Amino acid sequence: MSSSEPEGTEQAPEAPKRRRSSAPTAQPDSVTVTEIQGEAPATNVVEAWRRVQRDMPSVGKDNRMSEGGGYNFRSIEQFTGHASVLMARHGVVVFPIGMEIEYVDFGTTKNGAKIVEARGKWDWLICGPGGPEDRIMATSFGQGRDTSDKGANKAATAAFKYLLMPALMISDRKDDPDHERIEDDVQAPPPPPTEEELRLKRIEDKALSVRQRNGAEGPYTVNVRTEAGGGTRADIQKWIAADPDAAEYFLDVQIEMLDAADLADQREAEAPSD
Repeated sequence: MSSSEPEGTEQAPEAPKRRRSSAPTAQPDSVTVTEIQGEAPATNVVEAWRRVQRDMPSVGKDNRMSEGGGYNFRSIEQFTGHASVLMARHGVVVFPIGMEIEYVDFGTTKNGAKIVEARGKWDWLICGPGGPEDRIMATSFGQGRDTSDKGANKAATAAFKYLLMPALMISDRKDDPDHERIEDDVQAPPPPPTEEELRLKRIEDKALSVRQRNGAEGPYTVNVRTEAGGGTRADIQKWIAADPDAAEYFLDVQIEMLDAADLADQREAEAPSD
């Protein structure tokens, strides 16, 4: 025997070797995939997803938004550019299968355009190489604001990004809540109004009601303006604060007279004509 090994002794199999290979040129140059020589294809979605997670590179906040105070962010293209290569390689596909969405008015822009925020929940079906029944479910949330009809699209994009980010354990140091301390910069919320403040506001609302119902130059509005010494909000507030009881009584009288006048007008309108 020319071998130095004793007869009957089997050599231990060599450990799998890893090598790095570039992703297809159609994908970003930074995408690389870990291949293991001799590794059998994944047979189920959990193993396939584990391999996608294993091979997923870090995704930093490399994009900069100058508006809104300025901030760094990860674009959806950074996620899908990497993930699509890895999912195709390991036999994983992702489908949106359900959506719940609501629209909330979010004020206006400086130019007066209406801002609408779309808020939604998306359900996803993640299928693996084992066939149609080899699947897992996932849910993610997203929101997006727009002045036209793109709010739902933005929310869907955000939901997909926040499906991939935790499921593939994509992180950035800046995502760590311990990375920064903001408690010292947080302003305490204003204290709730006192009962007296609520009362003064209620009386002021009565003065506003008289003006809205009677018009700026209506007789009851003029009465309030004369009694308050002026018709501005500051005049009304100063008058009410000086003697809330008297102001509220006076306003209640004006409202009663308004009610009586409205009732008389209604009866006159309903009376049969000769």
